[in-house]
Amino acid sequence: MRVLQIEDDSSTAQAVAKTLEAKGFQCDTASLGEDAIGLATQNRYDLILLDIMLPDIDGYEVLRRLRDADIHTPVVIQSALLDQNLDNEVAGLGIQDHLIKPFNGHDLRACVSSILDRAGSEDLGHTLSDDRRHGERRGGDATRRRHPRVKTLKGGQVIFKNSNCVTDCLVVNMSPGGAALQLKKPEDVPETFLLKLQQGSVYRCHVCWRHGNKLGVMFIQPSE
Repeated sequence: MRVLQIEDDSSTAQAVAKTLEAKGFQCDTASLGEDAIGLATQNRYDLILLDIMLPDIDGYEVLRRLRDADIHTPVVIQSALLDQNLDNEVAGLGIQDHLIKPFNGHDLRACVSSILDRAGSEDLGHTLSDDRRHGERRGGDATRRRHPRVKTLKGGQVIFKNSNCVTDCLVVNMSPGGAALQLKKPEDVPETFLLKLQQGSVYRCHVCWRHGNKLGVMFIQPSE
């Protein structure tokens, strides 16, 4: 089985590749969306592991372009920031499952095993089945981390670093590691800034991706 991992965090990419290769998978890795599209059009993959926040284009755009190119490989989202409104935003694009970072080897093996089982694969499917069953019995991270989170709709303010400039925003999704923000002019937002929610929580943020009127951020140092 050949897997394409689209992930710009080197430590995560190395850990995922090591876990899959230990089970006999061939794992190719791309850190940029454009590179991943090139690999996916040149090679046949059985599964794609897709991060959302990439340095060049976001993961959803990668997925849309792959489907436009008639590439229908099953996709698992692996991201610290997951847009839970998938039914509306990426309906019909073939997302099979998702892993919320940080995840461990058991999470990964359980997820991949589930995809193989659904696809009716006999080769390598049984090599991962024990991990999947153990995760279900534990009732631990392997099951819990893949449960959908409730979509977040919160008002907030973007405070530009080292200035008094403040811009209102909508927090459309939020996780412990980051958030997706909606602004009228996201292109005016600097790479680092403070995000202040209406209830008073303040997060120091770094922009990871920009798409339309949305931008994705990772929290550098959350504080109250």
